[in-house]
Amino acid sequence: MPKQMDHAAYQKRMKKASEASLRYILKDAREAIEAQPFGENAGYYADEIHYAAMELRRRGDNASPLPPLVKDIGIPS
Repeated sequence: MPKQMDHAAYQKRMKKASEASLRYILKDAREAIEAQPFGENAGYYADEIHYAAMELRRRGDNASPLPPLVKDIGIPS
C-alpha cells in the first residue's frame, strides 16, 4: 500500500525542521526515487523533495544544490 501524505501537516512540519534535516530529507527522498523510480511511493518521495526544497527556498537558501526534478531521473510525466 502506498504511503499517504497529509500535505498541510507535512508543510507545517517542514517549517520546524532544521536545515540539516531538510537537506537529509532531500538526499534520502532523491535516493529512494532513484532506487525505484516507478515504485508505488515515488510520488510520496517527490512530494517530500518538493516541500523540503520549498522550505529551504522560503528561508532564502537559493544557492543550495537541490535534487533534479523528478522528470529528470526518468519518471515519465
